[in-house]
Amino acid sequence: MSEFEKHIGKFKKVDLSKYDNNTEKFFEEQYRKFTKLSEEDIKDAYFQSKTSIFRRNMGPWEYLFFDTCHEFGMDNKFYDIKGNIYETIEDIEVEDISFLKDNNDGTYDYVIEFYNGCTWLGECIEHELKKLK
Repeated sequence: MSEFEKHIGKFKKVDLSKYDNNTEKFFEEQYRKFTKLSEEDIKDAYFQSKTSIFRRNMGPWEYLFFDTCHEFGMDNKFYDIKGNIYETIEDIEVEDISFLKDNNDGTYDYVIEFYNGCTWLGECIEHELKKLK
């Protein structure tokens, strides 16, 4: 079932220079790093990936990684956007429409959504501060 998700996070562009700017080399390394499969099973999975009609514009290693990344607990870890790979460094899925994070340096990050006919920003912040304590 589809549902709304709210994420707050941070990401960075992956430096592909050590992979000769080849996204397939990057995804092969990531797949091999996290899979529990034997080398023989990896070869079989790679062959199946190469022949999959679902690959669209992905290379076989990229497809194999994204097809199985949930098994590694890596959903939403990497994104390939026009040949650039981005890595999620921090991701928090928030359920509430308000989010407040103590940065432990005297500052707070917040994302607050509210209907301004019933409340105001200060009241929402107050509510979130109470939840932190």
